[in-house]
Amino acid sequence: MFFSIFSNALVGASVPGTLTKIRKNSSKIANNASPDELTGCLLATLAASKPAGQMLELGTGTGVSASWLLSGMDAQSSLHSVELDNELAEFAQQELANDKRFSRIVSDAAQYFETIPSGYFDLIFAANCPDKPIHLNLAVRGLKPGGFYILDNLLPQANRLDAHNAKLPGLLTSLMGNPELIILPLDWSTGVVIAVKIPSVCNPTVNLTKAQ
Repeated sequence: MFFSIFSNALVGASVPGTLTKIRKNSSKIANNASPDELTGCLLATLAASKPAGQMLELGTGTGVSASWLLSGMDAQSSLHSVELDNELAEFAQQELANDKRFSRIVSDAAQYFETIPSGYFDLIFAANCPDKPIHLNLAVRGLKPGGFYILDNLLPQANRLDAHNAKLPGLLTSLMGNPELIILPLDWSTGVVIAVKIPSVCNPTVNLTKAQ
């Protein structure tokens, strides 16, 4: 009941200024998969919790997810968005060109991870990214302690290929079994997981011997 009320309220809620234009201009682009308002609000909220943060999006698509992330980010934050499809990457770049916090990278996600140091990102969102199981360990390595790893489209969907749906149980098992992550699965929108990289536990040796 709550989710239904909240979803209906979002219809009239304020959305990123770039979103309407992106959706209109991208209507003829094939495979235009993008998150709905429920996932978008979640992305904006989590991005807002990382001031001066370094954000990474895997799968730019047409820029819808990026618009939501940017709407929650402060002026000192940066969004790096990786897209293998050059047409989609170019479209998103044109739509978001006025936002200097946005950087488009045309690359395979696995190759991109090779160029960044460990513990670099405060938030990683795996969006239009078919190889989420492959990227799990790479994403965890790239996260800062306390950083968010967010995945959507984790509920089986009729409009998704059977190959996509078949990967979901294995992906969820891998997420739940990763010792570096705390996992929160949510029956939200198309199915979302929020994972947090566990900070290293520090147990310093304390000398309790009294001075003689």
